[in-house]
Amino acid sequence: MKNIVLTGIGGQGTVLAAKILAQAAQARGWHVRTAETIGMAQRGGSVVSHVRMGDCGEQVAAPLVSEGYADMLIAFEPGEGVRMARILKPGGVMVTASRVVQPVTASLSKEPYEASAVLEALRVKAACVKEVARVEPESGSERTERLAGEGWDGSSDVRHGAESVEASNAVGDAAQVPAADPKSVFVPEQASAQETASSISTLYVVNEAPILERIGNAKTLNIVLLTVAVHAGVLGLTLQEFKDAVAACVKPRFKDMNLAAIDAVEALLA
Repeated sequence: MKNIVLTGIGGQGTVLAAKILAQAAQARGWHVRTAETIGMAQRGGSVVSHVRMGDCGEQVAAPLVSEGYADMLIAFEPGEGVRMARILKPGGVMVTASRVVQPVTASLSKEPYEASAVLEALRVKAACVKEVARVEPESGSERTERLAGEGWDGSSDVRHGAESVEASNAVGDAAQVPAADPKSVFVPEQASAQETASSISTLYVVNEAPILERIGNAKTLNIVLLTVAVHAGVLGLTLQEFKDAVAACVKPRFKDMNLAAIDAVEALLA
């Protein structure tokens, strides 16, 4: 039995990603059940999709994955990954995007929600970390020169500077990410990253920004993360089976774009 959980924010394509996995599994002759918890997804709320696949001929009786039983967690947003990490079984695999989506609670409280703090906590608790499209941290002189070229003088736009630091550090080595003050960083409620991430055996951190820029469409994030998940080998699906499922599930006018996204990610993973 393969138990897969996908989590993200409304509008990121989580439900479609679950549908694609289910299509690929059914094409293999596996019995599949899926379920979604979408709530206020259209207003930026959390989305959780469960996909259970009987890869050994089992009949799947229930669609929901119990806590501690997921073989893989695919997080479209790192904070949502932290929130759901406890659903992984010991030795489970996690694939996460690196770009955060600011929640309403962080905006109202005026506390920064930084990707670096969340991703660092996940890295520390994972037995193995694999970076996809990693961005090398800039030296101080390189960063100063780049910001000057963008019209920033280093004194007035504090928020711009903070975002630039986050972008350069979010997917760097664990030792290169500065420790954040826990009182000044917003971390999603329910449990700390240190508490929830202890069951991760392999963590794939995907720096999706340059990949999506190369593809030319940010809406292919779901395909990018699924390609990494297929590459990890946990799903038991081949790349061609995944491509066939994508072609069957997306609208015809988006087919070529999504297949190109798979090829772009595979080129990085080769």
